[in-house]
Amino acid sequence: MSQDPSQLEAGKVILCARLETISKDAADELAEALLALKRELPEKEPGCLTYRVCQFENKVLVFEEYADQEAFDL
Repeated sequence: MSQDPSQLEAGKVILCARLETISKDAADELAEALLALKRELPEKEPGCLTYRVCQFENKVLVFEEYADQEAFDL
């Protein structure tokens, strides 16, 4: 598998980020802020097909799916 984006086939782009905070309270605040962004997605990122935020204790997982590289680059 190539690390060079120009070598990848065109198609959907998936982003998965795992964030670990210093406390559950900090994770609560982070998750709340990330979920607030979801309300703006249809207008600001029309190519974002999926946006999920999951939290467990002090860890936050963000999953985003974009229609293509162009949508991701916005």
